[in-house]
Amino acid sequence: MIVGLTGVIAGGGISGFPPYGTLLSSSCTETTITDANSNSFTGYYNKQSVYADGVGGTYTNNTTGDSPCYYPYGFVFTNTSSSVDLNWSGCTTTGTLYGAGTQYYSQTADGSGGTITSDYTSWSYSDGYYIYDNGIDCRVIFDSSIGSPYYYVDNYGTNCAPYGTKSGTPYWNSGESALWQDYADGMCGIYSAAWDNNPPYPVYGVQIASPSYGCGYYNDANGNSHYLCFNTNTYADGNGGSYQESTLDGYYPSGYALTATGVDTTNTDPSWYATDTNNNSVYPWRYGYSSADGYGSSYFQTITPPYYTILSGYFYEYWSGNGGYIYADGMGGYFFGTSSPP
Repeated sequence: MIVGLTGVIAGGGISGFPPYGTLLSSSCTETTITDANSNSFTGYYNKQSVYADGVGGTYTNNTTGDSPCYYPYGFVFTNTSSSVDLNWSGCTTTGTLYGAGTQYYSQTADGSGGTITSDYTSWSYSDGYYIYDNGIDCRVIFDSSIGSPYYYVDNYGTNCAPYGTKSGTPYWNSGESALWQDYADGMCGIYSAAWDNNPPYPVYGVQIASPSYGCGYYNDANGNSHYLCFNTNTYADGNGGSYQESTLDGYYPSGYALTATGVDTTNTDPSWYATDTNNNSVYPWRYGYSSADGYGSSYFQTITPPYYTILSGYFYEYWSGNGGYIYADGMGGYFFGTSSPP
């Protein structure tokens, strides 16, 4: 993709040459980049800027991801995980629950110059776990559902919850393939049994059903049918309802249209250009769709646009001074056509 950004010619310098550092042109060029997860992306992510050196020559500077040559959607900048220790105090003592969970942090590109951040903790202990028990009248109990500090103190020697009182919220028991609940045993302990389908409800994000797997024919963005298989999980929404998330089993097949056929304003054809009144090159937008390659990546499939398809923004043409657009001629070529201002 070649994107005309700047075409500044300034006076000065030696013998009338542009001063050192004057930006002469800038374009997005194709390159292959690798993210933090070792995934490779090939596209127009390199910004190549040409500057005057002040004595009639030029020098080039290459940067990755600068506007408008943004990192692609899904490019992982950072992906880390670290062990979480939980410091606690209660029952007249203090301590640390080592390896209480794992914190996951990642930053990925949104494809438009910004980032998407994910930061969450996966706990290693079930709610109700006894962090500390003095064996007489006091326990420190882990409970992630209450938020920080993720534990509470139970002075069970003087105040035990009645038998059957629910403790925490339902959780998925993979061994039983069902939701279970912790209950008070009347002696300041707990026991587990199947959830009774009454409040409290499972907290948001808790798995509430066995995973399912299904295949069928699905239309891509251009309405073409493809045979795909999905893994589906069902999760609690925290309010007694649920939602589902499906993930594709494998990759979209080669030729699967990820976007509908149309004009791509971020993708230009460098083989032809018009010139605006600032003597800048205006390249026609490409026409086609983003297609899966069958291996987890994608490419832009160019198609000859229909006659009179608008392939540029409105600009005034250098030679005639007329305003208009670049149009498709229907045979793979282009022409500048006059038009009233939008």
